[in-house]
Amino acid sequence: MMEKCPTCGAVKKKPGLSKKQLEVLKIISAFIEDNGYSPSLEELAILHGTARSNVYRHIQRLIERGYIVQMPFRKRALAVI
Repeated sequence: MMEKCPTCGAVKKKPGLSKKQLEVLKIISAFIEDNGYSPSLEELAILHGTARSNVYRHIQRLIERGYIVQMPFRKRALAVI
């Protein structure tokens, strides 16, 4: 089952997420809700308690699966769909 984001038009796929990917997604959502902007890789790494490279890999998987989008040419440009 596929869903389309009404704002950006991205297609949201519905494959399952790993435990770590779900944790990163929840951290991103909470950070955006609290601060009004998305966290940096460094902030995500600290909040998740892991290396930046691991967080980067999780973010790439979330983008591929359609759970978040990264807006081009902007810093802190992650948006949860």
